[in-house]
Amino acid sequence: MPQNFRDDVLGNLTYDEQLEGWEGTFGTPEVSLWLSGAQGDGAGQDRLPVYRDAFLRLRRDEPGLRRQVAEQLTDLAEDWREPEDDAEDDDEEDGQPITPESVLERIALTNVMLYADGSAELYYSDGDLFAGHVIIGSVDENGELTDAGIAG
Repeated sequence: MPQNFRDDVLGNLTYDEQLEGWEGTFGTPEVSLWLSGAQGDGAGQDRLPVYRDAFLRLRRDEPGLRRQVAEQLTDLAEDWREPEDDAEDDDEEDGQPITPESVLERIALTNVMLYADGSAELYYSDGDLFAGHVIIGSVDENGELTDAGIAG
């Protein structure tokens, strides 16, 4: 039987026993939110202030973090680009180099994983830059981007 919880900051959350964390959504378009390590039996309620603070910080700072992710992945996106003579869709803007701005325009936040220490992982759709691989930005407990890469 699912456990549900309503928080004024984090919204409606449902406990997932298999993943041992709470899940919810926020924003438009809808973004999945996961609270990792928050237990469903009420244990971990003392961590709610950390999750709330991290969530509010990420909501505020996500556009800048997304820009940093785009900057870090621009060279990799260029490496993944199909040769011009194979690209019939002309997604590469008439052979123009991929820039941080063009990466930024194509990626979109899809999931946020918050950890009990206030750190997080931000998951982005790749905008067909990396053959459907997910982009992950790692954020430390101070809200600073520590790493960006692709997975999947």
